[in-house]
Amino acid sequence: VPHKFDGESIAFSMPYRLTADGSKDSRNFYMFAYTFALDSNKVVRTLSLPSNRYVLIFAMTLIPATR
Repeated sequence: VPHKFDGESIAFSMPYRLTADGSKDSRNFYMFAYTFALDSNKVVRTLSLPSNRYVLIFAMTLIPATR
């Protein structure tokens, strides 16, 4: 379920997931996408994320802002 953080959207939803033993967990599951603006006058050199075992990064993209 979305937390309604700024820039948060549902990237896709799944009607179930498979557990470690191969059984089906029939709850709804979601992958979220987050967008946020960066200062265009600065160069991105590093990215620091909080230490949280429940947060997984599957992909990340930097794209120029459209005007």
